[in-house]
Amino acid sequence: HQQQTNGAPGHRDSSRMILDQVKFIMEAGASMRKVDRDDPTRECNAWSECSASRFQTRIGPDYKRNKGKAASGPALYDSVCCDVWTLGSKRPHIASYMQLPDLTSSRGATTRQVVPPIPELLIVNMMLPSYPSSGGLFSKRRVDGPGQSIVMFARLSDWAKSHLDDPAMQLWSRFVHVYDGDPFRERLKMITRLENPKEVQLSAIERILLNKYNGTPWLVRPEYEFHKGNGYFEIDIDYHLFKPFVLSHALPMMERVHNALVDCALIVQGEKDGEMPERVLACITMRCLRLKEAPEIDLVLMDRSKHQQIDKDGASFIDRDGTLHPLSSPSQGVVEVGMDIGRANEAAAAAGAATVTVP
Repeated sequence: HQQQTNGAPGHRDSSRMILDQVKFIMEAGASMRKVDRDDPTRECNAWSECSASRFQTRIGPDYKRNKGKAASGPALYDSVCCDVWTLGSKRPHIASYMQLPDLTSSRGATTRQVVPPIPELLIVNMMLPSYPSSGGLFSKRRVDGPGQSIVMFARLSDWAKSHLDDPAMQLWSRFVHVYDGDPFRERLKMITRLENPKEVQLSAIERILLNKYNGTPWLVRPEYEFHKGNGYFEIDIDYHLFKPFVLSHALPMMERVHNALVDCALIVQGEKDGEMPERVLACITMRCLRLKEAPEIDLVLMDRSKHQQIDKDGASFIDRDGTLHPLSSPSQGVVEVGMDIGRANEAAAAAGAATVTVP
């Protein structure tokens, strides 16, 4: 699933490329289709919008004593698109391999820097291993290797832009701008909630654990890292570093259960009355994940200091419609500009080269 090209994303002249050693620059949203929340088809590896009100978040006064919670108000970010890929190793700072969403197209003259210092684009990269959990008393634990990345892209909501003094907005601004390693970053937490538990086949033990922990917030620390770019902020959650006990139980269940609808939200934890009520940062519903069916690709690094030119040869571009766009013009084993993936594979087969697995 590799090729060679050269040039810039979006290049659409009569250039051609060799289907051999293909590397890709992906447009955000190319690998997962958005479907309506009430869609009955249960399409795999798809996503839906999710209301922040589906999640219970902290409210004051005196949360430590009263433990009050209520449905979250509007999320700070609206989901734009989502992706899932199979990769040979984990890829932190996934934005440096991506053609990011163009937020200006849906908001007229709006730019990503419209509300400094709040980033207009939020990227959440969940890196999951596909190799067996390892490590024991006398063996070194493996913390990198093949796996999948589930990536969510979200834009700053209109509600957030008109409520900059909201406690949750103040928390988020502080979270973004503290230095790496600041203990404040340890407040990031996630809520995952299985929406259709009665439809999912689980063992007795799994059912007990689900009833106890479904929808319960958990702190992401310390398996994360953060990256900033021009108008975006990226959160990388590294499941490769999770405890072997968790991985040995959770990952096999994910491979076995393919009809699950999972609501997922991120929140910056409020601890004082002045930091509440909490609000969901961003949320999404992941539908019927089949991680082993995620497209297997080799992403090539982009050099954003040169107007998003490629920093090395050997890249092609796949847009959100699944259309393949070459970025160079070799002379044999070719795929024409704008050729869809099916025709690209036919050309690859004719040339005896690798095929392209992109939905």
